[in-house]
Amino acid sequence: MSAVGAPSATGVLYVKAGPDEKCVGDCPFSLKAVLAANLKGVKVDVVPVDLSNKPASFLAITEAGSTPVFVHDGRTLTDSAEIVEYVDTLGTDSAQP
Repeated sequence: MSAVGAPSATGVLYVKAGPDEKCVGDCPFSLKAVLAANLKGVKVDVVPVDLSNKPASFLAITEAGSTPVFVHDGRTLTDSAEIVEYVDTLGTDSAQP
């Protein structure tokens, strides 16, 4: 996993951190975004964010300070439905026959 604000050629997906601050937490919207990227084969750097102690670098990306946030090609998406829709345009669904 990358540090908050680290550049990525593929995209960075900021998600709610789990109790250990290293894994994805219990936010259904964050999980939805991670699953969509995985299902579409889109490579993302998943960055867990401690929402009780948000880094300034994360708050610079999103005023709301909520997750998920997807940053890719100069685009920042903060709504899980928009993230899923965008990821759908990036990847190919290998699960389809």
